[in-house]
Amino acid sequence: MLNTKPQSHPEFKTLSIFQLLKIFWQGRKLRPHEKWNREQIKQHQEKELRKLRDFAYSNSPFYKKFHKGLENSPLHELPVLTKKELMSSWDEIVTDRSLHLKDVENFLNNLKGAELYRDKYYAYATGGTTGVKGIFIYSKKEWFKFFSIAIRSSGWINIPFHFGKKSRMAIVQSTLPWHVAGGIAFIKIPFVNMLALDTTEPLEQIVKKLNDFQPNLLGGFAENIHTLAKEQLAGRLRIKPDTITSTAETLKKEARKAIEEAWGIKPFEEYGATETGVIASECEAHNGQHIYEDLVVVEVVDNDNKIVPPGEYGNKILVTVLWNRTLPIIRYELSDHIKLDTKPCSCGRIFTLIKEIQGREENVIHLPGQAGNRVAIEPDLFFDNMVLLPIDGWQIVQEKEDTISFLILGPHKDFKEADFLKHIVDEIVKHGAKPPSVKVEYIKELKKTKLGKTITIQALKKGEK
Repeated sequence: MLNTKPQSHPEFKTLSIFQLLKIFWQGRKLRPHEKWNREQIKQHQEKELRKLRDFAYSNSPFYKKFHKGLENSPLHELPVLTKKELMSSWDEIVTDRSLHLKDVENFLNNLKGAELYRDKYYAYATGGTTGVKGIFIYSKKEWFKFFSIAIRSSGWINIPFHFGKKSRMAIVQSTLPWHVAGGIAFIKIPFVNMLALDTTEPLEQIVKKLNDFQPNLLGGFAENIHTLAKEQLAGRLRIKPDTITSTAETLKKEARKAIEEAWGIKPFEEYGATETGVIASECEAHNGQHIYEDLVVVEVVDNDNKIVPPGEYGNKILVTVLWNRTLPIIRYELSDHIKLDTKPCSCGRIFTLIKEIQGREENVIHLPGQAGNRVAIEPDLFFDNMVLLPIDGWQIVQEKEDTISFLILGPHKDFKEADFLKHIVDEIVKHGAKPPSVKVEYIKELKKTKLGKTITIQALKKGEK
């Protein structure tokens, strides 16, 4: 069982100036790739994919069996790797034959900060919000690559960095050392004065610490940044960041609007996962997020793993990580619903744009349909309607196959429960579902996961009724 309590005696890792320069150098080496054309990207992906697959077939017993007879087949013909399959076959997937899942889990259970496993590997776990916990491991070289990828976009998003002058960076997210976001809290970076705040801290404490610290860069989980924007608008938070970044959760329209009203600047969103590192990030044009196609291959697919064309939402994505060798990731399934743009970004970078991220499959509520079928109600239907309500916050829980609870935080005087319920049922029915049973529950605070993320919509898991 992973420890979810703050560390009383944390262990920090201090990057040397040489290590910091190495990370920046690796990040800047990627910059010329942004000027490639589509043919150059395709050739690069094919070359790197061939090297990845050859390495996996030579060093991973799992992939040798998993891809047997398909060694020279195109990527889209290879089988899909789920998190469940990865975890059950972990010892056979890793290419260092001395690594064992049980030992790495024991290490993570006792992790106090930025320690290395066997003085050789960095290990992280996912929070298990999809129902399956994941354990992922990176060599020192891969760890530097992991963070240099995050550095590459610093020029896109106006992050000032000056040797000899400290930037003031505040992050509001998990500080659990076994989670990749939390692991950052235990790393001391030269020329950066960093304040790491745990999202589970009382809001009043977070606001006070930020007021005292006065960051020029503010980052964190999307819902936390949205909450802080509302605190700034209310006058309780008084900071003037130059740059704002968000990760981990989708930054919705209402959050972007609040951030711009609070600080007069547009936020930058970053999309990634513990399994893959950064997959995409937003540039200065704010047209969407550029997929790092020189580092990952992203396939947007339907439930049958067939490619979905740009302009349409997929049911999931399949990600292949071109740079990781310790735990190779080839056609790995992530349940995010994303839509690719049909045109390139106005910034001139040719990398494909993610136009929108609607949420995960686990956030899609399936209801009995009017035609005897099952109807998928996508998260945007709820977001578009809930944002209009005179309330401070909300969450949705599908209690049963035909029952939905709306958890309402801080309703204003003009919130009319009966009118809201009638309207939301009407909207659901328009999408072909039978009228569900709905109810409102009033809450004092939003529920969060052990990582401090806010699960806005909690649908029934497959098989539940």
